[in-house]
Amino acid sequence: MEQRDSWIELTNEKVVSIDIDDTICDSTPFWIEFVNDKLGTDFDNLGTLKATLPYNEYKKIKKEFRTSGIKLDIPMIEGASDLTRKLKELGYKIIIITARPANEYPELTKITNQWLRDNDIKYDGIIFDKHKSIKVLEQVPNLEFSVNDHYTEALLLAKWGYTTFLVDNKYNRRDHDNPYTGKIIRVKELTEIIKYIEKDTNDRNNS
Repeated sequence: MEQRDSWIELTNEKVVSIDIDDTICDSTPFWIEFVNDKLGTDFDNLGTLKATLPYNEYKKIKKEFRTSGIKLDIPMIEGASDLTRKLKELGYKIIIITARPANEYPELTKITNQWLRDNDIKYDGIIFDKHKSIKVLEQVPNLEFSVNDHYTEALLLAKWGYTTFLVDNKYNRRDHDNPYTGKIIRVKELTEIIKYIEKDTNDRNNS
């Protein structure tokens, strides 16, 4: 499915947003491995990689990573396809959101759509924007929930009353800062989200 040129009216639809990198595809470990293979380094975390590589060298190799098509080989996180399939079965519209700079690197639009198709990810549209979580709310103010790996974005959405399923990783473990435990739901696996949604759907049907 290609990115939409225009949006249908979604005010009466059940809509969710799902981030891509480190949410449904295992991007950061793949990126670190790519850098190590190219440079003969042995980085084991993103922070050290960014702090060590000179800016121009980082930008050059990042451009290659974004435009070469290697992103098509990023592994899907287990359960991602099943999650989107189940959401569609339950009647949800799925908006994929990403900060990938498609304006700067137009190849990313085709690469991203192809990766989603190759991995059987169900979706109804894509938003490419640096401020993706804000942009999706401009389009879908009745968003039911988001699936994301960014704690700061989850916190922002929680302040505005939106629920986020936060996919756990070592970069976002800040529960001690979380005053919105009911709105930020940390999950270890994507399959946990299906259980939450099925329970919520049953509760609604039985109320």
